[in-house]
Amino acid sequence: IGMAYITNILASGIILWIVHHFRLLIKKVKSGEPFHERNPRLIRKIAIGVLVWGPIRMMSFAGWGLFMLGGIDFPRLAMMSHFTPLTLELIFIGLGILLIAQVFEYGYRLQKEQDLTV
Repeated sequence: IGMAYITNILASGIILWIVHHFRLLIKKVKSGEPFHERNPRLIRKIAIGVLVWGPIRMMSFAGWGLFMLGGIDFPRLAMMSHFTPLTLELIFIGLGILLIAQVFEYGYRLQKEQDLTV
């Protein structure tokens, strides 16, 4: 049960970290600066948080599953593996967010170039 608690606390911390960076991003966008130089970094941090959160979430579910099953043995472990969520979708979501960060980086460069021209 120790592993399950530790991974749950770690997963919760990562979620709070993601939400914090998301709030900073929203604050910059609301202030009228969607292509501020800081925004691509914030978006990358959110993506990394999602990419790290997926495996930790899976370990948390696996830990709770082992606790509920009463220990580790191979038939139970095989049965439990059907209930652990796959992190593949979170990997694709994280990679998609990284792609969005690149778009914002390009938008920042275009905005900077336009500001210098005017």
